[in-house]
Amino acid sequence: MPGRGMMRGGTGRATVARLLCLSLILGIWPTPPLAAAQTADPAAGATLADAAIRVVHAATDTPAVDLIVDGRPAATAITFGSATEQLALAGGEHQIRVVAAAAPGAALADATFEVEGGQAVLFVLGGRANDLQLHAYPVNLDAIETPRQARIRLIHALPGADPVALAVAGGETLIESVAYATASDATELDTGRYDLELRQSADETVLIAAPATEIAAGQVYDLIALGRGARIQLLSLVTSVSTPCGQTLRIGDAGQSCLRFVHTSPDAGAVDLYLDGDPVVRGLTFGIITNFAATAAGEHQIQVVAAGGAVDAAVIDETATFAAGQAYQFAAVGLLAGMAARINEVNLTPLPANQARLRVINAAPDLPGIDIAVADGPTLFVDVAYGEATDYAVVDAGTIDLHVLVEGAGRALEAPGTTLRSGVVYDIFTIGQQSDGSLTLLLVTATATPRQGATTLVSATPVAIAATPAAATPMTATPAP
Repeated sequence: MPGRGMMRGGTGRATVARLLCLSLILGIWPTPPLAAAQTADPAAGATLADAAIRVVHAATDTPAVDLIVDGRPAATAITFGSATEQLALAGGEHQIRVVAAAAPGAALADATFEVEGGQAVLFVLGGRANDLQLHAYPVNLDAIETPRQARIRLIHALPGADPVALAVAGGETLIESVAYATASDATELDTGRYDLELRQSADETVLIAAPATEIAAGQVYDLIALGRGARIQLLSLVTSVSTPCGQTLRIGDAGQSCLRFVHTSPDAGAVDLYLDGDPVVRGLTFGIITNFAATAAGEHQIQVVAAGGAVDAAVIDETATFAAGQAYQFAAVGLLAGMAARINEVNLTPLPANQARLRVINAAPDLPGIDIAVADGPTLFVDVAYGEATDYAVVDAGTIDLHVLVEGAGRALEAPGTTLRSGVVYDIFTIGQQSDGSLTLLLVTATATPRQGATTLVSATPVAIAATPAAATPMTATPAP
């Protein structure tokens, strides 16, 4: 149940999860502001583009091809047995054309398709040279709820071949009888190393073996059977949907949660934070955040105390439940007399190339409701009440000029030259007070889980995950004239 000083309401609140063992967060200390990198295309804008497509070349007798989406080149020289990276698109209707790479002209295959915001679609170019076809397979991006499991499905792209199956060598059949140009239902599989076999369904003849195949937690595997004769391959496309936060942030293990603290109370001095009665952060000051650190999943008591004060005089005393593998943000918001906790999940799921994810948290006590808009561009967030966190939006990476608009009062802040980097998650806090001129924006970042590319299972190797620590950057924001 919410404890003293807990603020609820709005979107993006922390979810209640299973109770697991308790333990102490180690190594969380105040982190000074870090400078944001100023590297982006100023023309990139802030287009909402939270859908993605990917194209696989599975036409055995067709040379390299180029991909054109909505009349613009999207990928070049795609060879048989390879796949494009994730291509970001806005939700809506689009046209995709495949042309020869060496001598582009008439389309070899084309399709008009509609994709919803947040959806991912895999296209497989199949068939033969005189009858190429694009087959679409939506990717299931739902979180994998069971720890240490992955999701797999089999796509049959072997022209003229009978139905196929996927099995463990000398063991059970994982996926049965998939016909040409269709995909199996997805099945969840425990993580580990498997000796896989692609077989004919009718007589269990082994078409190709994929020994020592690593299946990692939180990943969606699309296994595509392609080629013919001696050139049969089993191509794996990997999409991260539930990578544990500890793996993404390189802290802790898959069964732990990740937690950071933010101090946004403008009239409160430095504070100490206690987890389950033990001090974990001392002297956290206004406008500063901690790095993420790992803690046991389950229920915890979090207390905020004036620096050096007694824990029984806590201004916030909150009990919250954290899910395994999920990242959370605990913000102390409001004026000292009514300071409250705001707990939100931080979405570290993968982003398409050249995309960033951002949301806004209104932590300025005298701003009743705000809009966040791009100068000469779209309004990204509307009517964000005090204490509320918006849902995340996915936008093009680049440099934008942000305006904070107050209901009935016009612009309150301008933040020109705000850089949004590809693959980064941004929490933008309004902090301070408009009444005393201390109102400003605080940019808090974390690196999303990287998208992973295609590998042939027979020679698959683990993909290293690069991560950078979270950072807080006071944005250059000035009161609007």
